[in-house]
Amino acid sequence: EKTRQDKTRKMRRCGVLLALVAASCGSLVELHGPSTVPAGWRATAEKADPNGRFRVDVAVKRSNMGALRRLFEEVSDPRGEKYLQYPTYEEMGELVRPAAEHTRVVKEWR
Repeated sequence: EKTRQDKTRKMRRCGVLLALVAASCGSLVELHGPSTVPAGWRATAEKADPNGRFRVDVAVKRSNMGALRRLFEEVSDPRGEKYLQYPTYEEMGELVRPAAEHTRVVKEWR
């Protein structure tokens, strides 16, 4: 029971940290809580190192998803002028790359 309480405290601390990040970034951040406990996790009697580090993965929302859908429909429609005229990898990257401001905020946060 104690280890479950420790895990709960740790998860709350992570949630508070993420909430602070979200508050500092304004509307640029959208938080998603964990949906399931990862397979293989288990409780231990060990306490977390208060000075320890852990990895946090941050995803930046892609831009222009509506344009991506339209492009998909245009190259897929045999009646359309752009049928089978697929964009290059670079063109796709340019289309859906996150806004520069969003990427900058994530990179500058510490």
